[in-house]
Amino acid sequence: MIEIHQAQLEALIASFFWPFVRILALMSAAPILGHVSVPMRVKIGLSALFAVLIAPTLPDSAAISVGSAQGAVTLIEQVLIGVSMGLVLTVIFAAVALAGEVIGMQMGLNFAGYFDPQSQEQTTPLGSWLTLLTMLTFLAVNGHLMILQALGESFSVFPIGGGGLSATDWHRIALIGGEMFRIGVYAALPVIGAMLVCNIGMGVLARIAPQLNVLAISFSITLLVGLLVFMSGVPYIAAYLQEEVVRSVGLFLR
Repeated sequence: MIEIHQAQLEALIASFFWPFVRILALMSAAPILGHVSVPMRVKIGLSALFAVLIAPTLPDSAAISVGSAQGAVTLIEQVLIGVSMGLVLTVIFAAVALAGEVIGMQMGLNFAGYFDPQSQEQTTPLGSWLTLLTMLTFLAVNGHLMILQALGESFSVFPIGGGGLSATDWHRIALIGGEMFRIGVYAALPVIGAMLVCNIGMGVLARIAPQLNVLAISFSITLLVGLLVFMSGVPYIAAYLQEEVVRSVGLFLR
C-alpha cells in the first residue's frame, strides 16, 4: 500500500500550483487566448494541462509552501510575471487598434464607428479589419506556439521563488508601452501621408476654384484615395506586423 505523507502531498501541490498560477495569469492577459470570447473554463483547463506538462521539467519549487507567508509573496510574483508577459504581447494588438483609429479618422470613417461587444469599446471598420489581420498573422507565424515556448523558457529566466521581475525588467515593460504608439503610427503612416497630400490638393483646389463645392466632394475623394493606398499597402503592413509579433514574443527571453 502506497502511503503519502502530508509533507509529500504539500510538495506535490506546490510543484503544480506555482506554474499553474503563472500560466493562468498569462492566459488571462495574452492575445487571442485571453480574449473575452474564450470561456474561463477553457482558460483554467488549458492552464492546468500545461502546468501538468511543465511541472516535471521545472526545478524543485516544493520548498515554498502554498499556505506560508513566502507562498503569498510567490503567488503575487507569479501573477505579475504572467500578466506582464501577456500585456507585452497585447501591445501589438493595441497598436493595430490605434492604427485603425488613426486611419479611420484621416479617411473620415470614424462616423461609421460602432460599439464592439467583445472588446467593450468603440471601434471602426478598418480597426476591426486590421485586428482580424493581426490575429491571422499571429496564428500564421505560430505565435500561439511561440507563447508556449516563451512560457517554458520564462521559468528559467524567472525561476519560481527567485524574486520575480527586477527593476530593469519593469523599466523594459514601461518602455514597451511606448512601442504601441510607434507601431501604430508606422502602420498608419502610408495612409496619413496620402491623406496629407490629398487635403493639400483639396485646399489648393478650393483656392483656384472657389465656385466649386470642395466640401461636398472632399469626403468621397479622401475615402477613395485612402482605401486605394490602404489596400495597396496591406502586404507591407502584414509583413511589418509579422516582424513586430515575432519581436514582442522574444522580449521576455534573454
